[in-house]
Amino acid sequence: MLRDASHYLENKQYAAAQGLYKQADIEIKKLPDPGVNYKHLKDKADFGYNDCCKLNQIDVPIAEVDNISDDDFIKQTIDEIIVAERQANLHKLVEMLDKKFPIKCRKRSVKALSWLIADPTHYSKIAENRVIKILINILDEDIPNKHNECNKAKMYVALVLANLAQNIDSQKSIADAGAIPKLLKLLNKWLSDKLEANVLLALSNLALCNPKNQLQIASRKDIFPLLTNILNNSLSDECIKNVLMLLSNLADKAENQVNMIKVGFISRLVTMYSKNLFNNHKLIMLIALSKLANNSVEAQQLFLEAGVIPLVVNMLRKDSPDDCKFFAAKIIELIIGDGDSEYKDNLINTFIEEGVIALLIDMLEKTLPDNCREWGASALGRLAVNEDIGTKIANAGAIPILIEMLKDNTLSCKCRVSATFVLGNLAAGNNKNKKIIADAGIIPILLALENMDELDVMAKALVKNTLGHIT
Repeated sequence: MLRDASHYLENKQYAAAQGLYKQADIEIKKLPDPGVNYKHLKDKADFGYNDCCKLNQIDVPIAEVDNISDDDFIKQTIDEIIVAERQANLHKLVEMLDKKFPIKCRKRSVKALSWLIADPTHYSKIAENRVIKILINILDEDIPNKHNECNKAKMYVALVLANLAQNIDSQKSIADAGAIPKLLKLLNKWLSDKLEANVLLALSNLALCNPKNQLQIASRKDIFPLLTNILNNSLSDECIKNVLMLLSNLADKAENQVNMIKVGFISRLVTMYSKNLFNNHKLIMLIALSKLANNSVEAQQLFLEAGVIPLVVNMLRKDSPDDCKFFAAKIIELIIGDGDSEYKDNLINTFIEEGVIALLIDMLEKTLPDNCREWGASALGRLAVNEDIGTKIANAGAIPILIEMLKDNTLSCKCRVSATFVLGNLAAGNNKNKKIIADAGIIPILLALENMDELDVMAKALVKNTLGHIT
């Protein structure tokens, strides 16, 4: 028998939370984790915030649940627990987050919320400021002899916050409620892999395209050594993925890029890649590297010394996913850049030795998406500034393909401008290439392209520069 009426009430509330969780779990356990999915993530310039933040659509059926038991906690059956309509259920779950209920009861309530949040019917209710504040308070709890239950509750809170943070308004609400310092504080402690992964995912989603949150996360002095240490020592594939996403999002800010380079992040990525630890996360790794790629002396030196070049070139091969090719070509374009440095020639020669010319020309194929062809051409254009390498690019058969791209009105303007960029550099100082390009009849096309309203000033200047080289 249960000891008294109040204990019975606590157990009944816990059983109700358990029942609601089971009701949701019947459908949801068949589906992937509702955390953010970066599989189709493109360059930030090419996708909108909402494109990478869509919630899974999960329909949780209305049902009656009775005779629910929990052998680990209740030790006997609680009868006559009726599950009412959805919003009433959600209201009850939120009520059971109050501190007057046992932590195990609140853990079950948060667990139910972590699944129900994926249904738009529930999302707006869970995203209310009042609910967010209650959830965040659980992150501080540490009840004697209940550490395991507290940590499990925190694990589900972090997952709920991660899903809420996929919405730009909720990002602000969560940050304003004080979640970021509490999530960061948890990283100081010994955590289970799942709790650590969820905390990292919540921080990553809070940092996504949000400079203010990026600044707050990076304000913790040891954040980059801490995250690099997790990357070095974690055996959890999910933790590795979420650290990469967080660092990639933080790298939007230039000052964070400098700090990430200082703690050896680039070298660590190359080491882990060489040990095949990134088989499932190559795209996220390339996104992170693309944020750190610039034509500064420091970045060029590090990319050379850390062995990034062979890694990037390998990602251009035909068996690589299109997204990986896209970011690999972007890294090449960005790291070479348009300036001069003591490492630039060495950088370009290393790319050439790795066979990058043929791979970049392969990226111009019609079968690939426009953004791949655009950045493949842009990378070739950077290499073609060097006259000797320009000759190699021309001899490899690039000119006819680039001319065909320029003539193709179905391609994006950015893609055609990138082709123009390469052709201009190939024609500069090379009369043979100049004649071949001019004889292809592209001058009227270039004049029309230069006058397109959708081109910015820099793109128009580039087209004009190419016209100057071939006329």
